[in-house]
Amino acid sequence: MTADTSQSGGPLGIAARYFQYRFHKNLSFPRRILGRLHIDRNADPDACVLLVGSVRSGTTWLQEVINCRNEYRVLFEPFAAHRVGFCSHLGESKYLRPDEDDDEFLELVRRILSGRVRQRWIDHQNRKWLCRRRLVKTIRAHLFLKWLHVRFPRIPIVFLMRHPCATVVSQRQKGWWRYNPKQELLSQPALVDDFLAPVRDEMARAEDPFDRAVFQWCVENVVPLRQFREGDIHLAFYEHFCEDPEPEITSLFKFLGTEVDDRVFRALRRPSFVSGHHSAVVLGRSLTEAWRRRVSPEQTRRAVEILRLFGLDRIYDDSPMPNPDAAHDMLKQEG
Repeated sequence: MTADTSQSGGPLGIAARYFQYRFHKNLSFPRRILGRLHIDRNADPDACVLLVGSVRSGTTWLQEVINCRNEYRVLFEPFAAHRVGFCSHLGESKYLRPDEDDDEFLELVRRILSGRVRQRWIDHQNRKWLCRRRLVKTIRAHLFLKWLHVRFPRIPIVFLMRHPCATVVSQRQKGWWRYNPKQELLSQPALVDDFLAPVRDEMARAEDPFDRAVFQWCVENVVPLRQFREGDIHLAFYEHFCEDPEPEITSLFKFLGTEVDDRVFRALRRPSFVSGHHSAVVLGRSLTEAWRRRVSPEQTRRAVEILRLFGLDRIYDDSPMPNPDAAHDMLKQEG
């Protein structure tokens, strides 16, 4: 099977994608109303797929690709403290060591993974009414992901990575600059002791929003890469879905134990629910190169400097494409 993933330019191509984007957006109201009218018939936490990635890394897009046949009940950002009342105490970047005991949080996580939640925000993208499997999509689980895996080792975890400059540009376009990492990250002694002590001073001095967002990306990605072993999680790369999707899709669906068909590639070409009208996928621009138009050479150099502090410049540098072998090497060396 081959996939036509070309981003055709010209007014007709842009108009077609914009119509698709607006149609997708207009589904939001019925989804918000009907998404909660589900019957979840399988309370086993293992009946889940967990999709994790940084904010604006393409997780919603990949969620829709994975669920293109509507096989899963979608639980959307269940750890969003500002949206979900029973998670309001968590903050944005909760860190737990893999062997740490936290019975209260364990019960909350078990409740979510078991589908024993019915909440407007969590269910607003769900389209599955009679459910036996769940797809949990989150941008807030990086720092307790290994802790979760130790307790629920049979849940498949898909870990999506995207170039930090691209994610930061997308955050800025959406007005979603993340919080200051000095407040959420450096205030957690265990996280500092385990991962951040060598870079603490650099992080504390970072005042530019761009720099802070790159630091945030680095912490979110380096912690899982250093904690997991090869085979524990499935590493996926946004850029490969854009440029050479067939091998990436085949590998992902093999990991999930499901078949690939044309619906998967049609979903891959469709703008996600949270795409903006200015996004590259709507405008027909290169999905991997577009960030270069909005990041100065000085910012690119600074981003690579920050990546180097964490050893992540082996995976992403000033070029748009990742080095997946370096990411897999980190899993082999650190896990």
